Amino acid sequence: YVGSKVSKGKLNEATLDVVAVGVDGKAYTNMLDLELAVKKVNTIVVGEKVFGGLIQKVFERELLDTQWENSCSLDDSVAKCPVGALDAGHYVLQVASKTTGQKTYSTFKVDKEGMVTGENDYFYFDESDKGFPVAADKADYKGGEVAKLTFESPFAECVGLITLERSDVVETIVDAKACENGYVMVPVRSENAPNIFTSIYLVTGRADDDANVSNLDLGKPTYGIGFANLKIDWSKYAVDVKVTMDKDEYKPGEYATANIEVAAQEGDLMNSEVTLVVIEEKILELKKNDSYKILESMMGLRTHNVGTINNMQFLTSASKIAKPILAKDEAGLADEPKAGEEGGSGSEFEAFQRKLFDSLVAWRTGVPVINGQAQVQFKLNDKLAKFKVFAVINDMGQKFGTGSSNYVAMQEVQTFSNLAPVTRTGDQFPIMVNLQNNGQSAGKFTVIVDYTITDVNGKQTVNQVAKVVDLDSGSSTGVKVGDLQVPENAKTIDYTIVVKDENGLVVDSLKPEAQKVSPAVPLSVQDEYLVQMDKDELELVLTKNKQAIADRGKIAANVFSSLVKSTEFSIQESMGKDPFANLTVENQLLTAVVMSSSDDSAKLDAAFAELASLVDANGFMKYFKGADTGSFWLTAEMLQLVAMKPWAVDKMPKSLKSKFINAMNSVLDGTVDPKYIALNPTDFQWMVAKLKASNAMYAMNEEAAMASTDDLVALANADTDYTSYPLETLVDVALLNAQRSPETLLKSNVMTYIQESLLSLKNTSAMLKGQAEFGWWGYGDEVVGTAKLVKALSLVGRSTGTASSENYLDNYVRGLVQANKLGQWYTNRTKAWVLTGLSAFAETYESEKVSGTSTLSNSESSVATTVIWGSSAQEENGVETSWKSDKAIVKVNHNGQGQPWVSVIAESAVELKQPNYQGLQVTKAVKNLTRQDGTFQTGDLLQVEVSVTTPSAQPHVVLFDPIPSGANILSEGWGAFSLAQKSYSGYQVYFAYLPAGTATVTYQYQLNNPGTYNVSPTRAEAVYEPGLFGEIPNATMTVAE
Repeated sequence: YVGSKVSKGKLNEATLDVVAVGVDGKAYTNMLDLELAVKKVNTIVVGEKVFGGLIQKVFERELLDTQWENSCSLDDSVAKCPVGALDAGHYVLQVASKTTGQKTYSTFKVDKEGMVTGENDYFYFDESDKGFPVAADKADYKGGEVAKLTFESPFAECVGLITLERSDVVETIVDAKACENGYVMVPVRSENAPNIFTSIYLVTGRADDDANVSNLDLGKPTYGIGFANLKIDWSKYAVDVKVTMDKDEYKPGEYATANIEVAAQEGDLMNSEVTLVVIEEKILELKKNDSYKILESMMGLRTHNVGTINNMQFLTSASKIAKPILAKDEAGLADEPKAGEEGGSGSEFEAFQRKLFDSLVAWRTGVPVINGQAQVQFKLNDKLAKFKVFAVINDMGQKFGTGSSNYVAMQEVQTFSNLAPVTRTGDQFPIMVNLQNNGQSAGKFTVIVDYTITDVNGKQTVNQVAKVVDLDSGSSTGVKVGDLQVPENAKTIDYTIVVKDENGLVVDSLKPEAQKVSPAVPLSVQDEYLVQMDKDELELVLTKNKQAIADRGKIAANVFSSLVKSTEFSIQESMGKDPFANLTVENQLLTAVVMSSSDDSAKLDAAFAELASLVDANGFMKYFKGADTGSFWLTAEMLQLVAMKPWAVDKMPKSLKSKFINAMNSVLDGTVDPKYIALNPTDFQWMVAKLKASNAMYAMNEEAAMASTDDLVALANADTDYTSYPLETLVDVALLNAQRSPETLLKSNVMTYIQESLLSLKNTSAMLKGQAEFGWWGYGDEVVGTAKLVKALSLVGRSTGTASSENYLDNYVRGLVQANKLGQWYTNRTKAWVLTGLSAFAETYESEKVSGTSTLSNSESSVATTVIWGSSAQEENGVETSWKSDKAIVKVNHNGQGQPWVSVIAESAVELKQPNYQGLQVTKAVKNLTRQDGTFQTGDLLQVEVSVTTPSAQPHVVLFDPIPSGANILSEGWGAFSLAQKSYSGYQVYFAYLPAGTATVTYQYQLNNPGTYNVSPTRAEAVYEPGLFGEIPNATMTVAE
């Protein structure tokens, strides 16, 4: 095997390289066996042809002998053959083996400059050797100057095409003597600031005029290209801004005046406006903020790119952006000080109290610049700190500038609160106040702290502590004024700090933001009842857990006439406010069904009229108005939900109902196009589809199709492993079984699996296990599944007379109602199924309307509530009280017809002492990075590592880890979480998805305040399945000074 290659260079340097390899893969060094020849390519025109309406020449090539002498030498198995003296033109190196007949060839060109290049060396433009460096004569330029760009010319003669580029080709220059000069001159324009790219494209002509061969063009020109990035001064757009304050120091509440001087660096200003921002400097230290440097942001160096555009893009029209109307004082000035109003120290406590501590003091826009000057007056707030004043100039969007100044807000005596923003019940900490004396002499000061504790019932307790302190001039100290232990029932603590001098004059007064109190041991549901009265009197005895904290607890008791009416009102209110009610066919139809009644069905009639045009040729509803085809899964689900109100089925137009029935029959008999089921439906998918279709036919009261469901129910119940079944499918089987043969449901395999494996029982409420998800079968969640099961069990009760207390039916009903309080009625479809399930329950167990009177009493309150049913629009009445005693009795007496519902939720505060794992396991490790002696002091840095373990993949999990009061979390944590939120209370982390196994989150916080602090439990919980959680207790933490 032989191969050849041309090594480019000048005639006296270029070589023709040849290598030979034997069949054994080893180099073949017998050069005598190789026959080498160099032929010149001569191209001649032999005729013309017409192609596409154009006349084209027909070429032929002939190879002419050059009498080339073979003077090759062997170099490491490669034969290197000098090119020798060849005229300009195109050549072919032919190599052949005398013994084997193997042949190869390489084409090359010799140009007028005596350069030898192989075909691939000059055929492609983007080869790396085509680039050459370009040097600018200056680092940056001003507008009007001319840049001299020099380079080492790759050719003796060439034409240079110079383009100035930035997103587009801005300007072009042609220089016929670029290679002769070795440089090009480029004009610099101010409007191209901050930089523009210059491309220098050098090209030589062809080797000869007749070298135009269609399949191999050896006469292509040779190219070279170089780039330079010209940085251009942007003084044309810059405005010099000088900001001076009328004073360097101010007292809180005083008026400050910012004087602004403005001058354009080039040219004149036209119509400038000032935006003034005054902000605390410490805020700017937290994170670099260059947003006020408008021009600097706009003048960042541009990248090198040239975009293309088509004609259609030129047809776009510019839309005018409305200028926002921002609140400001007239002419950008603050109100003048009113008589008798002044800030600073020395005033009486009632006249001046510092309580406005915003970091942003002023924000003024649209202040006009007149004769190069502007003035802005603003009032200081009560914060004692150093502030930065920014003035941003905008001259009609053509020129910009930013200037700044500083001032300090201070007074002779400055007081700073060291109180944590949040605390917990049971916390014990010193009331610390930092005091600073900026006066010229030492002084004796009295620090007085009034604090008001407001409990959960609104009762207030006022306390006062005081401390006298001596303070030298220019010194500061932390003053421990007193100690405080947060009561168990506290909700907020309001503080007022007053500092008086030795003459009794108030020298500073401070009112920090109210301290929020959260329970160290939160309330949790101890007992929960939702029962229907079957006698005239109901008495529930609630006994508080012996481990519960005294004086903590709450009892909420309600009595209502109908479970469904109460829920329906809530759902109607929610769906009535849905801004997307008409976005999809599904939402439009469900809203109409829920909001309509048999006496007022206008909305439903309109929805049916609209629906008639949104059904495809095969009788299936479309999701959106613009959809091409409908969906079987949507249609089957919607037909069942329309039937939540039986009269709604009768209201459906016959022609529309007939289309739906035919569509469902096509699924049941298998004649439907399979694409409506799935792309390539499996046997299981067909079974699920027929389940849906059968339930829809029952909803439409189509008795003819009911008999065909026996085989489906039998097929599903014949299975023994339901772990792969979606929850939605299992409850569809149960619902179909209940509609076809209610007496057999409770003993079926599917129902046994549901009750034994999917039941999640918490207190007296029950739900099926699951989470919100979209599958090929549609949408389902644990609430939808539970609602369908409630309907199925209600049908069983209606047929067999089974009490609602059996088969967990009452528990499931309570779970549906409780799901609303937990925010688990996710979608309108969920809400519709809740209403459907509860409607079926009410039809079975609320057959008699409630009338007469009911009296609700609670031993924790001396006031009883009496309800006269039917006398008003009230459908629910109740009372909420605290739970202080060890035992409470809730009584309901009913005098009249029907069976009212009674709901009682009793909550108490029970301290968690052992880990509680309900599907999730939580572990935690805390390490003090500052000291290793097991103690904690203010300033210590702690690192926390929290892990969550789940045996199976779980979507949407939230983890909350509390921190001691007064501590602050540093930066962000690390771990495989989706989102994290820092707060004064703790660190909250969200996982969009947790795979099976353990996920770990690590973060750090710093201790700031001394005291003994309760830390509430660390808890992880599945967002859409609160019954799946894990929690661990945290020890009390003592922090020394």
